[in-house]
Amino acid sequence: MTERILRRISRNEKVRAVLRENLRNVATDGELQTIVWQMVQEAVVNNQKLRSSLSDYWASDEVQHAMAVASTSFEPTARAVGDAIFGGREVGITPEFSRVLRAQILMKDRRWLVIVPLSAETAIPPKSPAGSLPMFPSIAPMPFPIEFEGTEQSPLTPEG
Repeated sequence: MTERILRRISRNEKVRAVLRENLRNVATDGELQTIVWQMVQEAVVNNQKLRSSLSDYWASDEVQHAMAVASTSFEPTARAVGDAIFGGREVGITPEFSRVLRAQILMKDRRWLVIVPLSAETAIPPKSPAGSLPMFPSIAPMPFPIEFEGTEQSPLTPEG
């Protein structure tokens, strides 16, 4: 009987609108959020008894055995993912990781000005004042970090 009453009430659009509005008010109430956060801190964050129980649980033989089994079955997958992203012992690091490593971590290969020699296919640039270097805006977009082509960027970058 209770289930039927609840089903009927939940189908009523007015009841649903009122519930939605009240839930929105509760979710945005700063005082309630403060009280809930204090409760969570007391119950979880600052609860030494809970910390001790969890520590004992994680150190138990049963959990250690389960973690060893899970680790053994997951390790090949994790290694395959790592090898695909970063490279492996046999092939070295991937060209993509090399670019990220050099540009983002080692802060290498940052070019603010790129000088490109004219080739036979390049149109003759307009005359510039004597002694100055003609400059042209790039025709192709160059996202950051800049994509480099060829092995000229670094002797450490593998050809690919």
